[in-house]
Amino acid sequence: MQAIKSKNNLPHATVGKTYLETLLFPDGEYELTIEVAHCEVNRFFLTKGDLEGVLPQMTIEFYADEENKCCMTLQYHSRSSSLTEESEAIISLRKDLADRVSVGIANLKKKLE
Repeated sequence: MQAIKSKNNLPHATVGKTYLETLLFPDGEYELTIEVAHCEVNRFFLTKGDLEGVLPQMTIEFYADEENKCCMTLQYHSRSSSLTEESEAIISLRKDLADRVSVGIANLKKKLE
Protein backbone atom coordinates (compact mmCIF):
# COMPACT_ATOMS: atom_id res chain seq x y z
CA MET A 1 0.00 0.00 0.00
CA GLN A 2 1.22 3.44 -0.86
CA ALA A 3 -1.55 5.51 0.75
CA ILE A 4 -5.12 5.51 2.01
CA LYS A 5 -7.31 8.55 2.54
CA SER A 6 -10.93 9.39 3.19
CA LYS A 7 -12.99 9.90 0.05
CA ASN A 8 -16.18 11.30 1.63
CA ASN A 9 -17.20 13.11 4.82
CA LEU A 10 -19.07 10.27 6.54
CA PRO A 11 -17.65 9.20 9.92
CA HIS A 12 -15.52 6.06 10.21
CA ALA A 13 -17.52 2.85 10.77
CA THR A 14 -20.55 4.21 8.92
CA VAL A 15 -22.11 2.22 6.08
CA GLY A 16 -21.33 4.15 2.91
CA LYS A 17 -18.04 5.62 4.19
CA THR A 18 -15.50 5.45 1.37
CA TYR A 19 -11.71 5.52 1.21
CA LEU A 20 -9.31 5.90 -1.70
CA GLU A 21 -6.40 3.46 -1.46
CA THR A 22 -3.30 3.46 -3.64
CA LEU A 23 -1.58 0.10 -4.09
CA LEU A 24 1.85 -0.59 -5.57
CA PHE A 25 2.14 -3.79 -7.61
CA PRO A 26 5.13 -5.04 -9.60
CA ASP A 27 3.48 -3.72 -12.79
CA GLY A 28 2.55 -0.28 -11.42
CA GLU A 29 0.35 1.73 -9.12
CA TYR A 30 -3.41 1.19 -8.81
CA GLU A 31 -6.17 3.11 -7.06
CA LEU A 32 -9.29 1.59 -5.66
CA THR A 33 -12.28 2.80 -3.74
CA ILE A 34 -13.12 0.92 -0.56
CA GLU A 35 -16.64 1.23 0.87
CA VAL A 36 -17.93 0.23 4.30
CA ALA A 37 -20.68 -2.25 3.44
CA HIS A 38 -21.72 -3.37 6.93
CA CYS A 39 -20.78 -2.34 10.45
CA GLU A 40 -21.84 -3.35 13.93
CA VAL A 41 -19.71 -1.21 16.26
CA ASN A 42 -17.27 -3.27 18.37
CA ARG A 43 -18.46 -6.49 16.71
CA PHE A 44 -18.32 -6.63 12.89
CA PHE A 45 -16.81 -4.54 10.08
CA LEU A 46 -17.05 -5.35 6.34
CA THR A 47 -15.59 -3.40 3.43
CA LYS A 48 -15.69 -3.99 -0.30
CA GLY A 49 -13.24 -2.60 -2.83
CA ASP A 50 -13.63 -1.94 -6.54
CA LEU A 51 -10.16 -3.03 -7.74
CA GLU A 52 -10.99 -4.48 -11.15
CA GLY A 53 -10.26 -8.18 -11.48
CA VAL A 54 -9.86 -8.68 -7.73
CA LEU A 55 -12.91 -7.08 -6.08
CA PRO A 56 -11.42 -7.26 -2.57
CA GLN A 57 -13.46 -7.72 0.59
CA MET A 58 -12.21 -7.29 4.16
CA THR A 59 -14.03 -8.69 7.17
CA ILE A 60 -13.08 -7.94 10.79
CA GLU A 61 -14.94 -9.63 13.62
CA PHE A 62 -14.53 -9.01 17.36
CA TYR A 63 -15.71 -11.51 19.97
CA ALA A 64 -15.10 -12.59 23.56
CA ASP A 65 -13.37 -15.94 24.14
CA GLU A 66 -14.11 -18.40 26.96
CA GLU A 67 -12.06 -16.24 29.37
CA ASN A 68 -13.99 -13.14 28.28
CA LYS A 69 -10.93 -11.73 26.51
CA CYS A 70 -11.43 -9.72 23.34
CA CYS A 71 -10.42 -11.57 20.18
CA MET A 72 -10.36 -10.46 16.58
CA THR A 73 -10.41 -12.25 13.24
CA LEU A 74 -9.34 -10.49 10.06
CA GLN A 75 -10.03 -11.99 6.65
CA TYR A 76 -9.43 -10.77 3.12
CA HIS A 77 -11.31 -12.30 0.21
CA SER A 78 -11.63 -11.76 -3.50
CA ARG A 79 -15.19 -11.49 -4.79
CA SER A 80 -13.93 -12.33 -8.29
CA SER A 81 -14.79 -15.82 -9.48
CA SER A 82 -11.96 -15.77 -12.05
CA LEU A 83 -9.06 -15.75 -9.54
CA THR A 84 -7.33 -18.72 -7.95
CA GLU A 85 -4.79 -19.11 -5.13
CA GLU A 86 -2.05 -19.16 -7.80
CA SER A 87 -3.16 -15.96 -9.57
CA GLU A 88 -0.41 -13.33 -9.71
CA ALA A 89 -2.73 -10.69 -8.27
CA ILE A 90 -3.58 -12.89 -5.28
CA ILE A 91 0.09 -13.72 -4.63
CA SER A 92 1.04 -10.00 -4.73
CA LEU A 93 -1.87 -9.00 -2.51
CA ARG A 94 -1.19 -11.79 0.00
CA LYS A 95 2.39 -10.55 0.54
CA ASP A 96 1.32 -6.90 0.75
CA LEU A 97 -1.51 -7.64 3.17
CA ALA A 98 0.62 -9.88 5.40
CA ASP A 99 3.16 -7.08 5.79
CA ARG A 100 0.46 -4.49 6.50
CA VAL A 101 -1.32 -6.69 9.03
CA SER A 102 1.94 -7.32 10.93
CA VAL A 103 2.58 -3.58 11.21
CA GLY A 104 -1.04 -2.87 12.15
CA ILE A 105 -1.13 -5.52 14.88
CA ALA A 106 2.15 -4.24 16.35
CA ASN A 107 0.78 -0.67 16.39
CA LEU A 108 -2.48 -1.82 17.97
CA LYS A 109 -0.62 -3.72 20.73
CA LYS A 110 1.41 -0.60 21.54
CA LYS A 111 -1.74 1.46 21.88
CA LEU A 112 -3.44 -1.10 24.10
CA GLU A 113 -0.50 -1.70 26.46
